[in-house]
Amino acid sequence: MLLLLIAPFIALSLIYLLLYTPIDYIYYRKSRFYKDTRKKYIWLSGKLYTVKLYEIIRAHNLPIEYHEVKSSTYTNFGYFLYKDALIIHDLKPVFNEESNTWEAEASDRYSSLEKIAAEYIQEFNELIKGGIAKKALVFVDSVKITKNSPLKLSNCELLPIDNSNPAPALKNYIANSP
Repeated sequence: MLLLLIAPFIALSLIYLLLYTPIDYIYYRKSRFYKDTRKKYIWLSGKLYTVKLYEIIRAHNLPIEYHEVKSSTYTNFGYFLYKDALIIHDLKPVFNEESNTWEAEASDRYSSLEKIAAEYIQEFNELIKGGIAKKALVFVDSVKITKNSPLKLSNCELLPIDNSNPAPALKNYIANSP
C-alpha cells in the first residue's frame, strides 16, 4: 500500500532528473567556471555552490583567487583565497547558546567552527604545498546571528550574508581589509 502511494512521487522525481540533467549540463558548459577551468562535468555540477560562487566572484571582478585541487576531503572542485584568507563557502554554521561557540557540520560530524576552519586551512596549505592561508572566512546566514554571537574567532571570521548572496559581504570585507 505504501509503495503505491510513493511510486508516483518516485516516478515524477526520476522524470524531473532526466529532464533537468541536460539543462544543468548546458548551464555548466556555458558557465565561466567551465570556460576558465575546463573541469569535467559531473552530475548536477551546475548546481554546485562552488560554480555559483565562482560566477559571482568573476561577475563582480573581486580580487579572489581560485585554486583547483585534484582531490580533497572537503571540496570536490577547489578553494577560494583572498590574500591570506581561505573562503569556506560550504558550511552552515550555527551558534550554540549553551557552549557560547559557533559550530558546523563537516564530514558528517558537528564540531567547533574554529576546529573545522583549522582543518580546512591545513588541508589547503598541504594541497598547494605552501602556507598561504592563515585564517578562514565563513559565510553565515545573517538570520542566525544573535547579539551574543561573535563574528571574529581565533582563526576565522564570519561574513553575514542575506538570501544566499555572498557578493555584498565579500565586497564589504575586501573594502575594509588592510
